[in-house]
Amino acid sequence: MKRKLVNSTMRETIRKCTLERNMSDSEIAKQLGISVPTVRKIRKELGIEKNQSGKIVNKPDFVNGMDEAKNADYDSDAEKRKALYDAFRGSFRYQQVVTKYEPVDVEIFINRWIEYQLSLPDMTVAEEDMLESMIDLKLRMDENQKSLKVLRDQQRKITADIRKEEPLDMANDTHRALYEMSKGVEDTIATVNKEYRELLSNLNVIQKSLNMSREQREEQQKVGGDTFLKVVKMLNDRDTRASIGDRNELLKLATVNKIDKMKRPIVYDDGSVDPILMSGKDAKKEDNSKGSETTQ
Repeated sequence: MKRKLVNSTMRETIRKCTLERNMSDSEIAKQLGISVPTVRKIRKELGIEKNQSGKIVNKPDFVNGMDEAKNADYDSDAEKRKALYDAFRGSFRYQQVVTKYEPVDVEIFINRWIEYQLSLPDMTVAEEDMLESMIDLKLRMDENQKSLKVLRDQQRKITADIRKEEPLDMANDTHRALYEMSKGVEDTIATVNKEYRELLSNLNVIQKSLNMSREQREEQQKVGGDTFLKVVKMLNDRDTRASIGDRNELLKLATVNKIDKMKRPIVYDDGSVDPILMSGKDAKKEDNSKGSETTQ
């Protein structure tokens, strides 16, 4: 049997199910399709300890993590930002981030994360995974542009040196070296620009997926209450009610007329009769009429 890989989404689910839903390790394992020992191991890594009866005896300071930080009341935006910052640093996602980036990029990551959380406070774990990928791509795009700036500076310097030596003589070692450096920098710039376009394309795809995810969720939440209220509002209008009533009455008359026509047998010249539409009541009436004729 192939082992199921544990990702950040699963870890966040284990944390939420344990702390917020008070689910047991076996219940979580069944829901995620992984083993109970795996759930127990991850739970302990998250700082959540249970006794033999399954009661939580120790948990991290960030009890509800981002959810608690986002939903709490604050006196100022600065206070909320500080709470979100502390919550993120106490999450498993932060442990992954610090292994991937330099300290300065970690701080940039957290600040961008907080900006999105302030704008979209109801993100699901899956949407947060997409957000992490978006921020990762943006950091790589920033690094790409830094490299491009260095290359542009080198290109300007080499171009200035070439102009001093023009016209170039490929038999001259210095001239040939300048030409080769210029060509090398030009090729590298082309590669860096291509990489940037690919990163931008990937970013657009993830942003589109995130937008679609949120739009679908919002539409699902609106279906029901919103639709019901629209129907009630529509039926409260007298003209609308009259129009709907007239249309329903015409539909009823047309249906009855059509059924009557379908029940009438069609007799052809050769004496054959086309099958007719009969309901249970019609068949019973016919049987009763036949019985009365026999009695007479």
